[in-house]
Amino acid sequence: MRESDVQSITIRSIQLHPVALPYVEPLRTSFGEEPFKACILIELLTEEGVTGWGEASVEIAPGYGAETMLTGLHILREFIVPRLIGKTIRDATEVPGLIRGVRGNHHAKAGIEAAVWDALARANQ
Repeated sequence: MRESDVQSITIRSIQLHPVALPYVEPLRTSFGEEPFKACILIELLTEEGVTGWGEASVEIAPGYGAETMLTGLHILREFIVPRLIGKTIRDATEVPGLIRGVRGNHHAKAGIEAAVWDALARANQ
């Protein structure tokens, strides 16, 4: 595909779906016991009607990892998602520049980038 043929996307909305799935047996680490696998599923809808999905892998409580379900949802809702709504994106490598100023929160950022990559890939099939 030539660069001139690449279809850009315009982000209409981003929905966040917190998920906590119980392990068959709790995960035991030196930090303690984790009864659930937690994540935030990120659903990105474009003006073009394409849906992209991403996942922010988080923890229920800070221990094994620093990013929790609550902190991830807060950072995404209050700081990352508002910077992306209405933006037209041609390449997912544009995302870090759009969310510059939000420090840390690497799992939340990775989930958003994955949703953008997925939407762009689907738009350009």
